[in-house]
Amino acid sequence: MAIVGSVVVTPTVSALTLTAETATFPQAGLTIVKVLTNGVYLSIPIDSSRNAILPAAGGNPTYAATNAAQISGTGRDVTWKLNGTVLNYSIYSLTTTPTTVFYYGTPIPGDKPLANYAGVATTVTLSSGAGTGTLTFPGGGLTMTGISATMGLVSGDGSGVIEISFATSAGQTFNAFIPGALLTQNTSNTDILPVSFPVAQTLAITLALGTTADKIVVYAFYSGTPS
Repeated sequence: MAIVGSVVVTPTVSALTLTAETATFPQAGLTIVKVLTNGVYLSIPIDSSRNAILPAAGGNPTYAATNAAQISGTGRDVTWKLNGTVLNYSIYSLTTTPTTVFYYGTPIPGDKPLANYAGVATTVTLSSGAGTGTLTFPGGGLTMTGISATMGLVSGDGSGVIEISFATSAGQTFNAFIPGALLTQNTSNTDILPVSFPVAQTLAITLALGTTADKIVVYAFYSGTPS
């Protein structure tokens, strides 16, 4: 149960655009056990229909516009075995040269299978502190298992808390309040609010309580096989 090596990648990307990249490892069949990035989040294919969404944990500042070049913190604990030597992933970043570190070794306590992070993400631009967006899942018949957000993507701006609201299949409204310091202060095991709702392929969300012109990335995690 230890990290034995790492691969560091610093590609040139377009800011706030999900960009496909690759990381090359020294040998095939290595097991990734931790990911640390100063991007906003990574998307890694699980299979042909699902992607794992890895928001930066510990190292992603709440007010990313002023601190995005700084990388620190615990990283996100995961575990998955590479089929070959090349890892395909996509990164969404505030800066044009984000740095990501993939650590490999044997699984360490707290690691979660990559499939546990099956999820989707959407960016909402606020106007007067509010906005609307749509989370698009890879199919129907899924259960939402978690929700979180990253805020502060506009220079000089940053929400202290964001309220995410949506209607559940029971005809009720669910409200999630995500503190601005959540990703900064907590570890990767506590920064996702656990929920359990059946969801359709698309889910309309409403954001409130933000600052005037911030951009918010909302993450939704799910379980099940898309139908």
